[in-house]
Amino acid sequence: MYDIELKNELERRWSSVREELARQQADALLVTTNVNLYYVSGRVFAGMAYIPSEGEPLFFVRRPVGLKGENVLYIRKPEEIGDCLRERGISLPRKLLLETDSIPMSEYLRYEKIFSPEQTGNGTRLLRTVRSVKTPFELGRLRLSGRLHAEVYRRIPELFRPGMTDLE
Repeated sequence: MYDIELKNELERRWSSVREELARQQADALLVTTNVNLYYVSGRVFAGMAYIPSEGEPLFFVRRPVGLKGENVLYIRKPEEIGDCLRERGISLPRKLLLETDSIPMSEYLRYEKIFSPEQTGNGTRLLRTVRSVKTPFELGRLRLSGRLHAEVYRRIPELFRPGMTDLE
């Protein structure tokens, strides 16, 4: 599913998330927002990422078709997650972290009903904390993005000429 450089980077990220889960004595984190899905999976997709405090993350995908891997599970609706976890011998979390700062209350209540945890916590803070520390991979991507932006801005003046209309 990933090239080796991105796979190694994702493993570092998952490890950081697991360390924070352990600090908060949480069993799992459910990631649902695009920015955080991208951070934990390297992709944006319609679905969720389930990161347990121990073991590999699972990616529950509704769309697009074509994502592959042993940790990619296709579902029609989030209510199928519990069955998928049980089929893999994974217990439902006692303490589940959700992106409470970023999801609507209806979604929060839906996930609470699906997982029925003893306790639910705020995973948004955890993700912001982990994402705030940049790895060499991320710093390299930021530098590349900066160089590309600088090149684009260098080219802008040659696109304009005197007398040119706004529409042109």
